[in-house]
Amino acid sequence: MRLENVDKMTLEDIADQLKPQASSMKGSDGGSEHKKRVGGLKNIPSIIIEFMIGFGEFLSTDLGISLSFLGVKKDPFGAGIVTSVGGFGIQQAAPPLTPFCRNPALVCVGAIVDKVFAVDGKAIVAPGVNINLTMDHRFID
Repeated sequence: MRLENVDKMTLEDIADQLKPQASSMKGSDGGSEHKKRVGGLKNIPSIIIEFMIGFGEFLSTDLGISLSFLGVKKDPFGAGIVTSVGGFGIQQAAPPLTPFCRNPALVCVGAIVDKVFAVDGKAIVAPGVNINLTMDHRFID
């Protein structure tokens, strides 16, 4: 899923846009767009798939050639990736940078758990979440 102009959106707007996309991906058809992209890959050895992904990334990202006939959108990853491991009960994770994504930042949201916070000098227990950022320093240097 890809959202554009999220810096101008409220969290509610983002959630409203993500719900229908997430529902179709989780639906009984498994997401027709995903099936279109990976349907024929089931019988291909992984070493060949790795080469195909690298070559496809070179064609679409480096050369700007449209691979939409294969179901691949141009630059599908945008400027950053947000993922959640909280649904699996994991409190925090550090997502690795993946070269084919070509984006400088990955944000990982953990599970909501009770944590101790200091409020007005007193310790209180309230729900909290860990949010981790993995960043490629070369985009900032």
